[in-house]
Amino acid sequence: MNSDVMVVRRRIGAAFLLGIIAVARTGCSTMEGPAVLPRSDWGGDHLLLQVYDTVALTEFDCAHGRLDTPIRLLDNEFVSAGWFTQEHGGPIREGEQASPKRARYSGNITGDRMTISVMLIDEARSIGTFHLQRGSSGRVFKCL
Repeated sequence: MNSDVMVVRRRIGAAFLLGIIAVARTGCSTMEGPAVLPRSDWGGDHLLLQVYDTVALTEFDCAHGRLDTPIRLLDNEFVSAGWFTQEHGGPIREGEQASPKRARYSGNITGDRMTISVMLIDEARSIGTFHLQRGSSGRVFKCL
C-alpha cells in the first residue's frame, strides 16, 4: 500500500476518533445528567446536614451520620448511601466503640427547602423524615 494512502487513512481514523470523543464529552455535560449539591448547610428540627465537596455530615438528636459521596440530584431528587451512628447520654466508656449502621438518605429539594428521609438498611427501620431549610443551623439536641 502506498505510504500516502496510509497517512490519509491514519488522519481520517484520528479525526473520526476525535469526533467520537467530542460528541461523548458533549453528552456528559448536558443538564439532563445528575447535578451535585453544592457546599451548603441545611437545618431543621432534629437534623443538621452539612454538605461539602466530597462528603456530607449529619447531626441528629443523640446521633450523627455521614454520606461518603457527593449528593447527586436528578430532577431535584436524590438517594445516597451513608452511615448512621446512634449516640447515648453519659460518659463514653474506655474501649467503647461506636457502631455505625448502613443508611439510605433520600429526598427532594424545592428552592431552599429539602425533605430528607433516613432509613437503616439492614434493619429496614426508618429514622424519620425531616424538613430542612438551606442556610439554617437547625435545632439539634445532643444527649447529656
